[in-house]
Order: sequence, then C-alpha cells, then structure tokens
Amino acid sequence: MTRAWMLGLLLLTAGALPPQAELDRSLLHAKVALDAARYDQAEKEFAAAARQGLPLPEDYYLGRARALGQLGRSDQARGILEAYLKRFGAKSARYKDALTILVAFENGDAPPPSVSPPAQRQAGSPSGAKVAASTAPPSTCGRPRLPFAVDPAVWARLEASDAYRLAPPVRPLTLTGQYEGVTKMKAFTTRSVSGEGMVIKPLTPCVAAVTRSNSYSQVTKGPMFSRETPKSGASDTEYMILGGLVPLGADGGKGRVLAIDEISGSLFPLREDATLHIAARLEADGGERRSNMVCKVGEASSASAIDGRLTGKAWPITCRGASSATHSEVYLEDLGAPLRLLQTTSGGSGPSHISQVGARWTFVSPTNGTRLDNTWTRYDWR
Repeated sequence: MTRAWMLGLLLLTAGALPPQAELDRSLLHAKVALDAARYDQAEKEFAAAARQGLPLPEDYYLGRARALGQLGRSDQARGILEAYLKRFGAKSARYKDALTILVAFENGDAPPPSVSPPAQRQAGSPSGAKVAASTAPPSTCGRPRLPFAVDPAVWARLEASDAYRLAPPVRPLTLTGQYEGVTKMKAFTTRSVSGEGMVIKPLTPCVAAVTRSNSYSQVTKGPMFSRETPKSGASDTEYMILGGLVPLGADGGKGRVLAIDEISGSLFPLREDATLHIAARLEADGGERRSNMVCKVGEASSASAIDGRLTGKAWPITCRGASSATHSEVYLEDLGAPLRLLQTTSGGSGPSHISQVGARWTFVSPTNGTRLDNTWTRYDWR
C-alpha cells in the first residue's frame, strides 16, 4: 500500500505544474515537433496549451495555423489566424505574416511555410548584421503550385533551413535581346532576325519561374525568287530557389528535386566565405540521381567591371560536387539574380557573355565560302 500511495503521489505531483508552466511546456514541445515536421504531435501540444485557459502568445497562433494547414485542416487554420488578427490587430509584430498566410488559405493555396519570429530571423543571420531592405529575407514564402509534384518533406526541409529563410526575395526581371543576320551564298542571300528572352517571375517571395525563350524568322532572296520563313520560337521554364541559384525542377518535372537529405549553412546574406551544403536526390530519366554540392562565396567585386550597365556588387560563388567537378556562378546583388541568366552563348564558340548592341560576329564556311554576319540590335533588361 505504501509503495502504491507513493507512486500515486509522484504521478499527481508530475501533473500538477502551475498552468503557466504547463502552457510554456506545451508550446516548447509544439515548436520541437514543428521543426521536425511532426505536425500531428505539434497540433496536440498546441491544443494542450490552449486548454490552460491563459492568454496565448503570438507565436502560438501562427504555429498552430501552420500545423493545421500541413494536416489539411484549412478551415481550422483560418479560424486560428482570424482569432490572432482580432486579438492583436494591425500593430502586432506578426501581423503581415498572419495576414499573408490567411489570404493564401482563402485563395485555396498550399499550406503556410515555417515562419520564424523577427527576432529569430535576425539571430539566424550568419553575419549578425542588419540586412539591407532590398535584400532582406521574406517573412513568409508559401508553397506555389508547380507543374510537377514536390514532396511535402522537401518543402519542410527547405522551410526549416537558414539557406531558404535567409535568401533574398525574388525580384521580377525581363531580358530582351535581338540580333540580325545576313547569310551570303553565290546564288542567294538570307536575312534573319533572331530573338532571345528571359523572364523571372516571382511565384512566391522564395520561388521563381525562370522562362528562357527564343524566336527566329528569315527571308531568302535570289535572282529569280523570294521566300519568307514565318516566325517561330520555343521556350522552357525552370523553377528556382535560393536567389535563382538552385533549381527545384523544370517543365514536365525534368530534374525535379525528389528529396533533400541535408541542407546546411547559407549563402545569404552574401559575404565572403559563406558556405552552403546541399545533398539531394533528383529525377533523372524516370529514376533518380544523387547530387551533393558544397558552394562557397568568394570576394566581391564591382559589377560594372563585368558590364558597364550593371551596378552594385558581383559575388563569385564556386560549387564543388562529390566527384570534385566544379562550376561557378556570379550573383548580381542589385538585380537579385545570377549573372548566367543575363548571359548568352550566341556569338561564336567562346565563353558566355553579356551581349552589347552593335556587337558583331562572323562565320565563313571553309568549304563553300558561305559568309554569315550577325549584329546585336537590342539587348537590355528591366
């Protein structure tokens, strides 16, 4: 009897924490569960916190809305967010976050992402310094509807990472290029007009659709004939994250990310020696391949040294794979995009470059003397 009484007393004592302590404990358990993407457990802990009957902090509302959204209980999530807005109003620290997520639910969009409080986002900055407004990380990213499936576990790994949360918001950018060509042969001359274009369209603050396009038309004339080839063209779209540096996949799901095994570090805020490690499994011809990359930021230089039309800093980024293969990027801070998106390979077999209006390149066939002259007539971005 004595042992049973003592056990009962211990159990009673364990459950007899003051209501405020029970509330705080439940919220801590909920946060741990959210970070681990255990949304069922997180919702149970949030419900336990609410049963204490005490005033609830702001993070309770956004955290519980996130858990409910991930569980597909959008109506309940909306109710939680509406309660938050009614209680705390427009002057609250998380007002914009809550309103953005609520609108996403009302539009039938995907569940909300992980949203860190402002203080945590600043503390998570590797440099510990303030981030300029134009490159400040977005407070909420959302999960856009893509033309291919992305596993919820992939989104969860991204949303829990500094690399994703600290990346600058996507900025729209449109590039338009055109060059004219003249091909001269013995019997006829062909005049052509070719176009190259690129559009970066923000789908959410963290995900961009990058569409590259090209077009072509020509007129061929000889002594006895004239033939016009109607304008034709093609385009393809990649869906990019982390400042346009990492693809989630392309049209048709080509190369899409199937799983993220590890993501650590962050390239942003941009600074020398910032490092990102990402190990992922990607779709490849109906199967999968593994990618294991470590990327590192080098010393910044003036972007105007690359092209006089560019301003701000250019940051070199070198990525090395498991097989020691490397590739390099240059991130243009003011445009919020990698340099390669502004580059063209048109103009010969040399390295990619930014085209200049008036620039010309010529090819002469060594076999029949056919001569091709091309001249850029337009190349600009906005």
